[in-house]
Amino acid sequence: MICHLLDREKQLYQLLDVLVAQQVFNGFEIIIEDDNGELSIGEKRNNLLKRAIGDYVCFIDDDDMVPDYYVEEILKAIETGPDCVGFNGAIVSQEGKRDLVSYRMGITKVDRDGQWFRAGIGHLSPVKREIALSAMFPEVNSAEDVEYAKLIQPKLKTQVVIDRFMYFYLQGNK
Repeated sequence: MICHLLDREKQLYQLLDVLVAQQVFNGFEIIIEDDNGELSIGEKRNNLLKRAIGDYVCFIDDDDMVPDYYVEEILKAIETGPDCVGFNGAIVSQEGKRDLVSYRMGITKVDRDGQWFRAGIGHLSPVKREIALSAMFPEVNSAEDVEYAKLIQPKLKTQVVIDRFMYFYLQGNK
């Protein structure tokens, strides 16, 4: 699910190029909620959750990027029916500096340990849709993802971890 601001068309199309190329894998849908900033990001995320029909949901921000193996790895990970999927990601600065992030169940606050940031399961991680719908996002424009993560984490019991980089948060691309 992608929350999209209309002034970020170029970034959205770059992301869609990567995702659409993976449509040879059946069993996933791409849903986009766009506007010019009239809705809060929390409201847009809730609209997407309500529209989704799959068993699992996750968000990709329209100005970030995922690898060309993203869909395949997620579909493999959810075969056993876990509540959520953990994975690795990177925060990439405009200068190319990378901070590594490990998204895993059971982490309740972002913590830097050596070269890695450790963060809990949140909106970027695939989660069973029924769990996501039981939490929803506050209808605000900042920290909606933090509040959502706090609400879903106590409901998560099982996870599968993909030990690959699955998400690239592109700082400064906002």
